[in-house]
Amino acid sequence: MDSDKLLRILKDAQQDEQSLTVDSKIEGIRSSIAQNTSEAFKTAEEQLKDLVSQTAEKSIIYNYSPSEELILQNVKGAHFFGKGLIEKLQQIFNERPYEMIGKIDEYRSQRNDFIQKSQKLTSSLTDMGFSDYRPDSYEVGIILPDTQSDFDTLIKRLREFNLLLSAVYEASDGNHRNVKITRLSNGSLEFFSLQNAGTAVLLTTLLLNITTVWEKISRFRRKAEDNEKDKDLSPEAKQDMKAILQKETENIKKQIVDELPNEFLKNLKKERSNEIKNSIGISINAIFHWIQVGIKIDITPIRLNAENASPESKKQGSFVRDTNAKIQEIYKLPEELRKLPFNLPEAKQSELKIVAPKESLKPEEGIVKTGKKKKK
Repeated sequence: MDSDKLLRILKDAQQDEQSLTVDSKIEGIRSSIAQNTSEAFKTAEEQLKDLVSQTAEKSIIYNYSPSEELILQNVKGAHFFGKGLIEKLQQIFNERPYEMIGKIDEYRSQRNDFIQKSQKLTSSLTDMGFSDYRPDSYEVGIILPDTQSDFDTLIKRLREFNLLLSAVYEASDGNHRNVKITRLSNGSLEFFSLQNAGTAVLLTTLLLNITTVWEKISRFRRKAEDNEKDKDLSPEAKQDMKAILQKETENIKKQIVDELPNEFLKNLKKERSNEIKNSIGISINAIFHWIQVGIKIDITPIRLNAENASPESKKQGSFVRDTNAKIQEIYKLPEELRKLPFNLPEAKQSELKIVAPKESLKPEEGIVKTGKKKKK
């Protein structure tokens, strides 16, 4: 775990607590429930609804990327802030009424203990000279599960990641650039690269398209299951409907392999459009494979100053965060439901080699951890 990124997470938690006054709101909910009347319980429900609304609107942690959420989980603080806070309080509201006060007291005690410890750790890290990690570029990464730790597999995944970023950057910017890994996460298989807003937004658009296709697959799966369970359908009718769904499933495969790369790059007018489309096609297949084996794509937006940020920058950040949330819903599915109902071609190592333009182009000019370019 990176100390500088941990420090930023801890500061975010403290800022959320201060701006939302969460503990006092939980105390208000508790006081309403303690009155033990139906009217007071309705008041408690309204207070919870208000806290949920404010958390979704104002909480920094609510919109965390997967890697940020993972750090908060590792320090056992995920259920005290953001979506974890909401889920925990809603869980308590589902308890028996006479147990709710005790559950709230237990939760508040644990939460306050975490906040106190995080404040002490923040002070210690700051005194030791650490500064919180705040790059001025988007950070794009992949998070691999331990099942992908075999050396050959790991190298292949990194080559796929390299091909994806290289192709998306060139599609966005019009120039070829070598991709640099700018941050590694200690103790886990996490690899990150700082990218400009154009690359991050275009990659997010690709992920949104992939999410749409995955949702279509899920709908077909549900229809197939419903048909099998429908007692009013004859075996012949079930077989006919199964054949129809199978045909639609094949159409989805065609959409992934042929249509999605062309649609994604339909406005591409670059000299190397064929090379870019080929790389994007390979990358789309790779992303579908990643989802099936639990490899997560992580896009962390730039931390914007609300007062100085342009409307376009805010819009881009919101788009990335919203798409992050959608694609994370896929990873919540059981492993068997993340498997495609068909096989996609998986690229060989030789196909993952990036074909650079013949003319000599500048590699990335040393983006460093802060996102600033090195002085010449």
